[in-house]
Amino acid sequence: CLGDRLLHAVLAEAAQALVVGGGEDREGLALAGADQLHAFAAPPGALVRDALIEWLRASNRFAAVVRGTKAGTAWILESDLERFDADLRDPAAPQAVIAMQVRLLDARKGSPTLVLDRRYTASEALADRDPATLVAAWSRALASVLAEIEGDLTRARPTQNR
Repeated sequence: CLGDRLLHAVLAEAAQALVVGGGEDREGLALAGADQLHAFAAPPGALVRDALIEWLRASNRFAAVVRGTKAGTAWILESDLERFDADLRDPAAPQAVIAMQVRLLDARKGSPTLVLDRRYTASEALADRDPATLVAAWSRALASVLAEIEGDLTRARPTQNR
């Protein structure tokens, strides 16, 4: 799938290497960027934001998808990356986890009105702690989240004035 290849490329190219050991907090979660030897070239939130923008552009469901707030923008999409980690608490079932909050605001009539406010989560099993395995699992989890977001955004906008 084009989306899967795009996400894998975005994550793989942006990451010099990924956290797969060390950097674990008290609960056994490997935190993205917690290991100085295995860090992202850009903050995970920026990587996920860029992947979201590219996913929505590639969907061709929206007239335009632009980064930042532009004057005259009819719809505003806000997102917060809440989790982007490897959950290693259960050694028999480690997971790559992504969670993000997304809000869609309708700004067509002046003051923006909240239309959608939802938390999206996905996890994918890790066969091992290899960085390539983690990137592949994050790519699958992110593809799942982005597909849900795309569907919800499509349904949230009224059919008139799209």
